[in-house]
Formats: sequence, C-alpha cells, structure tokens
Amino acid sequence: WSLVGSEMCIRDRCKPLGVATLSGFLFLYLTNLPPSSFEKISSSSLPAPHLTFPLELFGKKNSVFVFEIDKWGLLKAPFIGVGYSRKRLESNKRIMIESVVFDLGGVMVDWNPRYVFRKLFDDPQEMEWFLANVCSDAWNAQQDAGRPFAEGVKILQPQFPKYKKHIAEYAERWEEMLGDAIHGTVEIFRRLKTRKTPIYALSNWSHETFPIACERFPFLNEFDDRIISGEVKMIKPDPEIFHLMFERFNLTPETTVYIDDSKANIKTAQDLGLKAIHFQSPAQLEQSLKRYELLD
Repeated sequence: WSLVGSEMCIRDRCKPLGVATLSGFLFLYLTNLPPSSFEKISSSSLPAPHLTFPLELFGKKNSVFVFEIDKWGLLKAPFIGVGYSRKRLESNKRIMIESVVFDLGGVMVDWNPRYVFRKLFDDPQEMEWFLANVCSDAWNAQQDAGRPFAEGVKILQPQFPKYKKHIAEYAERWEEMLGDAIHGTVEIFRRLKTRKTPIYALSNWSHETFPIACERFPFLNEFDDRIISGEVKMIKPDPEIFHLMFERFNLTPETTVYIDDSKANIKTAQDLGLKAIHFQSPAQLEQSLKRYELLD
C-alpha cells in the first residue's frame, strides 16, 4: 500500500496479516489494499501523519487504534490505545464526494396536473377529490413504471364513468402539466458541470412523456447518463432501481450525493448509504452541496 497525503484511515474491512513489535516500533503487514480502502480524516488533535484502524480487529469494538508515522514510514507503538472513539473519528471524517444524482420532476422541472384540471373543474374541492381518488398519484405511478397511458385510461374509465372525459384529458393534455424549469437548480447543475463533476439522473417518469419534456428542456439531455423508470420498468422508492443505478453508473453510495423531493425516495437512498439531500429549494440545495465541497 502507499501513503497518500498526511492523514489516512484504514477502513474496517482491511485486516492485518501480521503484527510485530520491536524496540518501541510496531510493524503492520497489509496486502491487497485498493485505493478505495483509504479515507482522509480531519482532526487537529490527532498526530500527523498517522494511521487508524478498528480495535475490533483485536476483539474490541467502538474504538480505533491511532499510530503516529515517523519519517521512515514506521508506525510508532506509543500511540496504541490512545483511546479515540469511533464516534469522534466518524464525526471528523471527510468523505470525498465523486458524483451527484438528480431526481427531475419537482427538482429540475416543475410538473403539476393541476395546471390542466384547474381549467376543467369549477369546484377546486372536486378537482382535489378527482386527483386523490381517480387519476391519483398511485395510478400515475403505474405509467411511470412502464404501463402505457392508453392502458391506464382504459382501466380507469369504466370505474369512474362520470369522469371519463377528464381521465382521457390526463393523457391527452399531459404536456400542459409541465410548468417551467426550476431555474435555480438548473444553474446549480451548470456549475457542477463546469467543475467536471459526474452528474446523473434517476427519475420516475413515463417513457411515453419523457421525450416531450426533453424537447421542452434540452438540459435533460446533458447528464452523463440517466435512468428513467418507465424505460426500465422499475420505480422509486423500490431499492431495485437504485441498485440498477449503482451498477449502470458505477457508483459507490458513500461517495455519491442523491437529490430528491420525495421523502420516501430519500429514505431508501439513506438506507442504501447514499448522501441524500431532501430537496426543498435551490437555495437550500446550494448550501447542502457547499457542505460537501461540491460548490464554492
């Protein structure tokens, strides 16, 4: 292995093949450590340069050993058992973020079926009932998961004959449900691209209607890659589509920021180890990305 920088941390999965002490020095023999085995950490109270690794390798838990490294690259034994807690080190750890993944609807593009149905309903309460019980989010999610709109309309119209025309309008006037780009987020997207940050998209969107959005908003074609739920017939928040994202984009969860306006999607992202940001506004997103040192 090689030392890169002055402060390094050996992750839990690295196991020493042998440990020996001689004349106050400790020699640690390690093999087959890929570059990803190391993480930079930041703590002014630790000796620098130094190495850390988990005490549980020696039958204990929740703490780490810390070793000072001398000018010859040897690990000095006197720092054994200095007592740094794992929690303390984790709080000071700085993971280098490598990639950013954006949700699209509600994050980069404004979309709302009310833009159409406010024109079709005189009574706002009836409109809300219709969107909650007829052309509901759950019904629309089936189109996002790959079902053709024609099939979805055909299934729903016999169940609600009173709203037969309204159900058809949902599909026929879908483009009118598109609002404007969320310009603050698009500006952040441009700044990330200027910094050469790999940027991807993972979105619940019908494969039939996504091309319409791409025509309206050309920036949707500027991602390094994207996964559209209707094209792969998987849908968030199912972990399956996130695992597809990891594989297709070659992402490591711990070094990837994921941005979404859905709490359910954020929960899955967090459970899978992603650095998840629950989008609320471009200003809030900018501050979150600055904390990850992705923006100046």
